[in-house]
Amino acid sequence: MLVGKNYLVVRPAHSFGEIDGEIVNFEEQRTEVEVLPKPTTVIVCDGESETIEAIPEHLARDDWYAVRIVGSGKRHWLNTKGCQVILL
Repeated sequence: MLVGKNYLVVRPAHSFGEIDGEIVNFEEQRTEVEVLPKPTTVIVCDGESETIEAIPEHLARDDWYAVRIVGSGKRHWLNTKGCQVILL
């Protein structure tokens, strides 16, 4: 995935197993995102205070992306494992 490009991310339907004797099912999710530059630092909040720290090792990996959801403008991290990613 390239910074500045838009993609359709499809997360297939799946089951999580049992909670309180019931199988938890998740429907397919389709989200259009714009890939943002990956930051070198993140804000860490423990519920009481916030600090700025170097990006954690897991977020620095190639399967994690900083994205903006097209339409809402919300920004978050996206892990692409198990997703189909389609360039728009």
